[in-house]
Amino acid sequence: MKFFGKKRGDIFYSLLVVISCLIIILIGTPAISQNHLVDQTSTEIASITTKKPDISTHDLELLVKPLTTEELEEEAKAWLTLLKSKVEQISNVEIVINQKNQEIDNLSVDNPPLELEEVKQQLINQSIKLQMGRVEIIERLIIVLDEWSLKGGEVEKYEQYIKAVSGVDIDITDADDIWLRFSAWLRSESGGITWGLNIARVLFIIIFWLVIGWIINRFYDTAHKKYLTSGGVRK
Repeated sequence: MKFFGKKRGDIFYSLLVVISCLIIILIGTPAISQNHLVDQTSTEIASITTKKPDISTHDLELLVKPLTTEELEEEAKAWLTLLKSKVEQISNVEIVINQKNQEIDNLSVDNPPLELEEVKQQLINQSIKLQMGRVEIIERLIIVLDEWSLKGGEVEKYEQYIKAVSGVDIDITDADDIWLRFSAWLRSESGGITWGLNIARVLFIIIFWLVIGWIINRFYDTAHKKYLTSGGVRK
């Protein structure tokens, strides 16, 4: 009986230990999982608007509207990173252009080799395209900054950076370089072509309303003359 009682006590003690372990696991697991989710949520605030850098400005305005201050800060950082990368690309291309200009100057000839001029033209076209891309990124970054500022965000440093990288240094003494850049800008989709289309739209709207005004004026004059020669005279 003593042996049997001792065995029953050991079994009871073992069961108590197992049950206690199960209770600890069941109670502790949700807390650990919850903490893990909290940490994961706090560290995984990623940008959602830079997944498509060519997103329309209208769609971007709608996307940033519901975002919190913390989320808008991450969006601003992501767009700033894109802007910094674009500025670096422009700087690298401009460095190569300067090197090509130096090669042409070192030749000391009136007509430099055609191949060298073609390479320079391609580099300038690339630089203009990158600069147009920079303008588009800045435009979208400003949308994010405006929304962030409305919700209490500090945007001064971002605005200073935009101001600092918005221009490009051009040697105004090199007339050929200026003309190449201007002609490349005229041919670019985001440059001269876009400006030309916008000007054409404005002119079309002005001409359209001038025509409408002329038609209304003619209609009024005709109606007024009929009134004077008919009912107006009899009265």
